Amino acid sequence: MASDEKHHRLSFLHRRHKHSSDASSLASSSKGDLPQYASGIQLETMSTHKSSLEDNADAESVNTSLPAYDTLYGSLSNTAADTNASSLASFHPTLQLQLDTTGKSSCSAIAATLRPDPICAYLVSGSDDTALYHEEPALVSLRTKRSSNSCTLVTGQSYGRLTGRRNYGSDQITVGSTVYRIGPGRPPRVGLFAVDQQIHEQLPALTVASEKEPNGTVPWDKYEIHNKSIFNRVQTFRTRLGTYEWRYATRAERKALSKQLIETASRSGTGAMPTLKEVTKYHSVNNLMVLERVTQVYGSVDNGEGASSVGKPQEVRRPVARLIRSKAMRTPGSSSHSAGNGGRLQMDLSEWMPSAAAAAAATNTGDSKAAQPSADEQTDRDMAIALIVSSCITMLKREVDRRRGQEAAVVASA
Repeated sequence: MASDEKHHRLSFLHRRHKHSSDASSLASSSKGDLPQYASGIQLETMSTHKSSLEDNADAESVNTSLPAYDTLYGSLSNTAADTNASSLASFHPTLQLQLDTTGKSSCSAIAATLRPDPICAYLVSGSDDTALYHEEPALVSLRTKRSSNSCTLVTGQSYGRLTGRRNYGSDQITVGSTVYRIGPGRPPRVGLFAVDQQIHEQLPALTVASEKEPNGTVPWDKYEIHNKSIFNRVQTFRTRLGTYEWRYATRAERKALSKQLIETASRSGTGAMPTLKEVTKYHSVNNLMVLERVTQVYGSVDNGEGASSVGKPQEVRRPVARLIRSKAMRTPGSSSHSAGNGGRLQMDLSEWMPSAAAAAAATNTGDSKAAQPSADEQTDRDMAIALIVSSCITMLKREVDRRRGQEAAVVASA
């Protein structure tokens, strides 16, 4: 019994000595017997060669298994963070309006409704980006009762300049109406009305909000604005011009836009230049809302047998408008803590404008009428403006209702 135990200990020491000797021999050989390709240049060359072979193999597999149109939409399947980060780069505003409303401040009467003051949309000067408060507004949202948010969007004196129409009269014409219904599961109902139809029929102006269609006019489009989820504040609606969603921008988007505005203000400053701290505080974006057009795109996937089949639809988002609220752009008299206050509404209407090729061809031929939009294109552009403004005002009223609900909950719990 003792001899077996002694033999076991000796065998264990022998295995341990053999393992240590193998490790020492490996270390000594690794110091003096390194192969030639272990140098940094050789290793870099081999890694580059290996990556190029892998890229070529991937390219061959893609070319043999996927159709050609997948290369067009392959970059669209990004994450939500990448899509939101790149939205600012693809947004180029072609029209700016200033929404004038102070909203509901935190120091106002608790859970009280706002007075039915009109919400005006003023034009913005193209030279210095200042709101033209001294001129008549281009669009006005009218509300008749304090207890109801139902409103009517009518034209103002500057509507002709807004839409590019010549010899346009100053009579107010309804371009949109929003009906708010009380109760859950009853979203706001919006109607858009073509201006050309009302001018042709010589209908009188509608200056009050009504739940009925104005004077029997058939709406150009009619839709509802729904909550996308109970866990966020995204509003979605399907219209004749496509599917759209209003959302609140991320912190990274606000930071990127603030940096852009601060750099622009620093370059264009004249006279006594303020400090960088003052410029940063004045142009930092406190709140940013983005309107995106959502399009469903169907791609294809490889089924493993050399053929492709239709995959799940992907959402392609293109920013159409955004509401910027900073100290420089929000409505005078409101603060960053106000709910439903106005700001700078920027629109990208390039989709509803004549293409660059048509404009260039008209310039070459000298035909000025060819560069102008047709009647249907002009109507679509007018309705796009009415859609953006009316839906943005709806978002502002939702903020006020949310503030009133929070105040009512605080009072009830006290």
